[in-house]
Amino acid sequence: MVSLNDAKDVSNAIINTLHPISIIVVFGSVARKGIGKDLDLLVVIEDDAKIRMRRILR
Repeated sequence: MVSLNDAKDVSNAIINTLHPISIIVVFGSVARKGIGKDLDLLVVIEDDAKIRMRRILR
């Protein structure tokens, strides 16, 4: 299960790594209940950040 603290940790890692234009921290079940089966984040990045993201996810 994913908690709100997990969402904060993941969001901070994304911010520190990709320096996104914007990040909607959490929505869905974790936002409503504080816990859920998955984490829903919306991350808006510039085109050059896509390359960094691909390298990280390999």
